[in-house]
Amino acid sequence: MSEVYVLLVGSTGVGKSAHVRLLTGDEKVKVSDGAKSCTTEMSIYTGSNGYNYIDTVGAEDSENLSDEFVLNQTQRDLYKAKVKKMKIIWISNPNERESSTLQKQARYIGVIDKDIWKSVLAIVKQPSVDLETESQGIKTAIKEYCKKPDIPVPVIGYRNIDWVKSAPKRILPLSFEDRAEEYWLYSNEIHDLIIQKLNSLQATELYFEEKKCQKCSLVGEPRFSDDVKCHLDAKKVHKNGVEPKQVHPGEKQPIHDPSHKLEWYHPDDSLHHPGQAEKFHDKAHSQ
Repeated sequence: MSEVYVLLVGSTGVGKSAHVRLLTGDEKVKVSDGAKSCTTEMSIYTGSNGYNYIDTVGAEDSENLSDEFVLNQTQRDLYKAKVKKMKIIWISNPNERESSTLQKQARYIGVIDKDIWKSVLAIVKQPSVDLETESQGIKTAIKEYCKKPDIPVPVIGYRNIDWVKSAPKRILPLSFEDRAEEYWLYSNEIHDLIIQKLNSLQATELYFEEKKCQKCSLVGEPRFSDDVKCHLDAKKVHKNGVEPKQVHPGEKQPIHDPSHKLEWYHPDDSLHHPGQAEKFHDKAHSQ
């Protein structure tokens, strides 16, 4: 399996899983047919061009998962899958200009690594005739997240002839160059275009802070080691199996008020004093 992973990001129903199927040729990849997500956890698929493709829950999934959950779960999954090198495909619709949605997605990408933007390819699905205008939403979201102008992210757009019910009849006899000017491409052409663009991007290397548990010697990322029960759910235990009791580590101290006489007695009356029995009731009480 390749060491470079490609994470697909975008709103639920935008076509992340469909692009994974296109790039891998794996017909087993489940594809959504609407606004409801068909992806509930991270899945990794191997392509034929040296990339592994990661299909994940959407950055703002239709199942109303919190942003924090999705962000943390994605990072946890990347760590557990031992992902070391990454590139991103960010897919959007041309009418997806809602700033809050794109800003969530920009944050979703940005928390992976501060240098991740050098590894991002943006795709505008079903553009019209002005790709520059229709990609402004993504560019603005990146700018607002990074607080820097002009973060260079390549953008491509296309309409997949194989995915639409009926492409305009005038398009079909045109050459590749003429169709490409109007963003009409076949699946195999889109595949080659995406691979070409991915190859031109520099992969981002991911680093996770691994530590060794001093108690069980397990090595892991502390934020994601929810299976390390020995130190997250630690309990006092007595080595011989007897129920543990709380004891004072120092000398015994009287807890009665100084104005009262402190008297000692054994709490277990099954035991007896080896010498002469002594009364322990106060003399003011009857014997």
